[in-house]
Amino acid sequence: MTQFDATQSILRHHAKSADPATLWQHSVILHGASGRGGALESANIPHDYRHYTPVDAPPLDSQPKAKQFVDRYTQLIGEHFTTGHRLKSLYFVSASPGTGKTTIACALLNEFIAVNYVAGLQGHDNYRNPAYFLDANEWQATYNLGVTLGDGNAYLRKFTSQLEKALTAQLCVIDDLAVSALTDGFRRHLHTLINGRMLAGKPTIYTSNVALRELLLSLGDDRLADRVKDMCAEVAFVGGSKRGVR
Repeated sequence: MTQFDATQSILRHHAKSADPATLWQHSVILHGASGRGGALESANIPHDYRHYTPVDAPPLDSQPKAKQFVDRYTQLIGEHFTTGHRLKSLYFVSASPGTGKTTIACALLNEFIAVNYVAGLQGHDNYRNPAYFLDANEWQATYNLGVTLGDGNAYLRKFTSQLEKALTAQLCVIDDLAVSALTDGFRRHLHTLINGRMLAGKPTIYTSNVALRELLLSLGDDRLADRVKDMCAEVAFVGGSKRGVR
């Protein structure tokens, strides 16, 4: 089994003075010994995005306006754990796919997990379920398969488990919102998730190719669109696809 490279740890910017052995020991808790486990696995963050941080994620170099939001949000994550500052939601949008929205959303999730971990080491309050990544398209596909196969099947159990984890996480990414047509049944569960997080005062980072002003048309539910917009800042990503450039 290949050992995780601690230079790729999401703690690297928080532990610059730590010796490599100490950094690795702490990083294993977040990444797992092979880089495919730990807190990041529990948070469902795609493996290709588990080493990014908002300090050095490549897409920010070509997104100067988005970088301003991300830099400030990174500061506010720190303030959330020191002063209790309430984080707002973010809505990352671009007309073109592949502009870095998901990369940066995951970088912020990683940062939240890292700061949550450091807070615990320092004796401050932290969260047992700090963050979760939910691919809206994959989640709907799981639901559709589950409904087709009937009660009690593995797909419905997975769907319900993902709903519970996304509801209870303090910070959640809902990736690719409103890029596929929604069935009535799935729309009700999506409403449960977004409404539940809003009522609990938990921030959500959305990514989408649909602008907030057009969200009602895509979601087909004015209540759901309004809940997405609640305390949410829209952040535009510009340019063409950067996929394959990491």
